[in-house]
Amino acid sequence: MPTSKTPAPRVPCPLCGVILAATSIKAHAGRRTCLERRFPELRRQRVLVAQQATKEYDRMYAQKKWEAITILALRVIGTSPAIPLRVRSLADVLPAPPSPPSSTSQAMTTSPISTTSTSTSTESASIRQGPLLSPMCMGVA
Repeated sequence: MPTSKTPAPRVPCPLCGVILAATSIKAHAGRRTCLERRFPELRRQRVLVAQQATKEYDRMYAQKKWEAITILALRVIGTSPAIPLRVRSLADVLPAPPSPPSSTSQAMTTSPISTTSTSTSTESASIRQGPLLSPMCMGVA
């Protein structure tokens, strides 16, 4: 007796509207793909969290890779590094320049503390920034 292959009846999913075979609806409804079709913000949120996790993993992997290369280089060279492993700026590496003695510092120690500031904003900015480094000090000639 010949059997005919008739296609299974197709019905739309009541949640997302995709047309599936009637036997597949029960397995499909409520799954992630179905809910993400119905509520696109779920997919956006899932993709965003996955991207953030990937960035964090890549950053940690790069950091550990750099540290491993540094350790291997130290084993080959056999000396300790001149620069610390985590250098954020030149101020971390270069020693602080000695401050020249001034007559105003002696006068300020003997005078009473005043509550008002007499320095201008440009003076206080230059004091906060400190002296500028010359190219010869940085090893650039």
